[in-house]
Amino acid sequence: MDEKVAIKSSICKHQGQNIAKWREILGLTQEQLAERMKLTQNRISILENKETIAESTLRDIAEALGITVDLLKAYDHNSNICNYITYVTNNNTNNVSDVKEGGTGVVNSQIHPIEKIAELYERMLADKNDYIKKLETRLDSFEEKFLSKM
Repeated sequence: MDEKVAIKSSICKHQGQNIAKWREILGLTQEQLAERMKLTQNRISILENKETIAESTLRDIAEALGITVDLLKAYDHNSNICNYITYVTNNNTNNVSDVKEGGTGVVNSQIHPIEKIAELYERMLADKNDYIKKLETRLDSFEEKFLSKM
């Protein structure tokens, strides 16, 4: 697919926050990212608090996260994961020459956050159902107490 993704003008300029958000989306802790980069957790924390980060460091972080530098720079907190899904859908290519000619495809290193989102949704739904069952049980016990007093 040769479509290009238009990066929104409301790009978050805080690169450290973008790193933290992507790390969280991908289910990594600071320690795990630090281990991948052969850094300390404290160094990752410092980077995540910086508004701007050197291009070479951004490249290293993007590689460790399995995403592109553009995604780290262009992350929009308001549209969340939709940016990445659109990016992968529109730019995925198996043709390495497309990448060399200026394409920004993801080759052999796809991360499917949609699966992580689905797992999170299922866990949240199960928690909600458990909570509803507990509330129903409490309601039943209150009804029994109320009816027994009449």
